[in-house]
Amino acid sequence: MMIARLFYWVIVISQVVIALRSFHRHPLLVIVGALITLGVIALTETAYGRKEDVNYSPKLLWLLIVAVPIAIYIQTLVNY
Repeated sequence: MMIARLFYWVIVISQVVIALRSFHRHPLLVIVGALITLGVIALTETAYGRKEDVNYSPKLLWLLIVAVPIAIYIQTLVNY
């Protein structure tokens, strides 16, 4: 669990670097991408917490599966 949280920091730091370099070109995409990335991190943390409590719902997993490719796609658009 601690390694996953370390990766969260790497993701957040890279999000800040992308935002600083790309905000002047795509301000709306940077803002939306940052919000979706933070949402994916929150969903992942919630999924881990519920899995440990054995209160895991398939709906949360599907939401996470849909949100991750959207976040990746938006980050790719920001870089172009």
